[in-house]
Amino acid sequence: MATADACDKWGLKYFALESFVRLIDSSQIAHPGYLSPMTVAKLIAYCLQIAESTAESMEALTGRARYHGEQLIEQIFGLARDNRLATLPWQQFVTSTRHPTVRWAINNAVMNRWGAEGFAPEDKASVGNEPA
Repeated sequence: MATADACDKWGLKYFALESFVRLIDSSQIAHPGYLSPMTVAKLIAYCLQIAESTAESMEALTGRARYHGEQLIEQIFGLARDNRLATLPWQQFVTSTRHPTVRWAINNAVMNRWGAEGFAPEDKASVGNEPA
């Protein structure tokens, strides 16, 4: 399917800051067939690592343990727009979201993990312990 997919060709196990720059053409990422399904899955995993790292940083810097998925996505996109940080992973996150499957998967995962405004993620401790 994606014969030009360098990630598959070279057997890359995961993405990192340096490999993303070498292997992903931001002008082609949204074109059907540019990336193989395996590469899309690796991009999703990479983006989730960026989201988790950003969430941990937000928590440490703000002291807030509660925020929702939209705030996290807004923070990542804001960091990507900062010209001083142009080579950092946030811009790679934004580039990755140009691929429709990556965008859908990241949005779904972030909203399930951190919830959406007005819809907090389900507390695992309270599941099954509802009053009768």
